[in-house]
Amino acid sequence: AGVPSPLLRTGGAVIVGSAGFARPIVIERRSERRRRYSRGTRDVQRFQRDATRATRRLADAVATGWETYDKESDRSAKRKRDGAVRDFWQNSALALGDTMSESSRAPYDLVRNLDGGWFWRQTRFFLGPFFPVGWTR
Repeated sequence: AGVPSPLLRTGGAVIVGSAGFARPIVIERRSERRRRYSRGTRDVQRFQRDATRATRRLADAVATGWETYDKESDRSAKRKRDGAVRDFWQNSALALGDTMSESSRAPYDLVRNLDGGWFWRQTRFFLGPFFPVGWTR
């Protein structure tokens, strides 16, 4: 009763074998292990992982933008004479749009775990002298 049936685990995907019998496709996923931290380092390590994720997302977005520009430039060059040069601004705008849409989640990736702990303590420490007494309590 504790283990779901193979059809539930695969969402109902089925293969029909050579003998005409239906077999479920069973895909097993290993459960993800919990991360372990030394005392006082969890917030710093989570921020580092989020910063890495955001940086990777930005790099992927730039690569996607260049691919879009390259593809559209080739398409323009094949369609008309000097098409790549004539359509430079349109191709650049399409590439920039793709880059921006791909990278739009990067700021959220960076700050999603800054809900308290280490980051808030550091903020209070550094900004406390600039604000009235009581703000840093």
